[in-house]
Amino acid sequence: MSEYFDSLETRGREEREKELFDDIAGKIEDVMERLPGWRDRFAGIDVSAVKDRESFAALPVLRKPELMEAQAENPPFGQFVDTGQINGCRIFMSPGRSKPCAARARRRKRACSCGCLISIMVILVA
Repeated sequence: MSEYFDSLETRGREEREKELFDDIAGKIEDVMERLPGWRDRFAGIDVSAVKDRESFAALPVLRKPELMEAQAENPPFGQFVDTGQINGCRIFMSPGRSKPCAARARRRKRACSCGCLISIMVILVA
């Protein structure tokens, strides 16, 4: 058995960075088309310009109080998650006191099919 899950774990920094940001703008645009919460959140922002860490970091952060307000207005996910895509999944919501393992987060290249950009807050387990 290999020490690594797959070849994605052994990529160099440049290759990993390129693959992560090659289609990030397309993924964000897709999420904005399908999910009103993200569409409102990123309104007026040219997400097609998101191509690297710096431009990604410039996107507005969804703070926990804002998420809680959106969830109260539009339960259960505040219009930030495509509930049609999470059928059969368990949902864990972090209380916000802990951070996911950085190494594990770096290894995860596979995008969530539900369009969930709040992956630190919502973890879907198939």
